[in-house]
Amino acid sequence: MPNIAEADRREIEGKKIDKLNNIIDVMRKYDLLNELGAGIYDELHILRKFRNKVHIQDDNQDVPRDEAAAFTPARCAWSLGLCATVLGFLSQKFPRPADVAKYVEPLRIPDA
Repeated sequence: MPNIAEADRREIEGKKIDKLNNIIDVMRKYDLLNELGAGIYDELHILRKFRNKVHIQDDNQDVPRDEAAAFTPARCAWSLGLCATVLGFLSQKFPRPADVAKYVEPLRIPDA
């Protein structure tokens, strides 16, 4: 990402625990997603908590222990939509350099 201070980049790179939290906070600091609305960073933090439930089996008060209650069809659709929105926005606003872009296909989400 352009215009991110080297110190902020190193902070993200050096984190071993909840790196996604730091990525979201740096994106907020640099207003990278502001065009997606005021609540985008809070939504990403909610998504992060559910992601941690799966990825690191994290127990937290914001995500039900019962996975059927946590991962409802509506919540799954919301998370997929949020990811597609953010990834689509970032790929348009901050495209990869040409030497790397050839390795990345456009994001496609299959129909349900």
